[in-house]
Amino acid sequence: MTSVLFVCTGNTCRSPLAEAFTRRGAHLRGLELTVASAGTFAVEGAPATGHALRAAARRGADLSMHRSRPFDAESLAGVDLVVGLSPSHVRALPTGYGHEITTALATDFLPSDHVLHGTPVSDPHGGDEAAYEETARLLEECVAGILDDLSGDG
Repeated sequence: MTSVLFVCTGNTCRSPLAEAFTRRGAHLRGLELTVASAGTFAVEGAPATGHALRAAARRGADLSMHRSRPFDAESLAGVDLVVGLSPSHVRALPTGYGHEITTALATDFLPSDHVLHGTPVSDPHGGDEAAYEETARLLEECVAGILDDLSGDG
């Protein structure tokens, strides 16, 4: 079974949204994936932000049980793919995890002609509902590309 880890900064909005969308999308496609998220500067146990909870719920995904966790070597146990929400998240990959891990930026999974291909996913933290909606829409597109890639449809 493939294991995917999404990484952002605080693990309260972007990476939890990506995790929830991937979990939901994999279920709908019948893909067996292990999906998790973590943050490079996360405080252990913080809930998802209210705006992230609502953006996820509007898309049929549930973040109510999400609790943040820090990104460290332990979070890489068994992980096959680490998806960062910005280049700094990908560069934060710790050493000494003991197995080969593929790393990518979330927007690398957008079509190559997409205007946001290869760019960071904006951090909506502290922003309004519209900022979270914009981030959620982009993450949905990224996740569709990730799922296409993992299922061999991409």
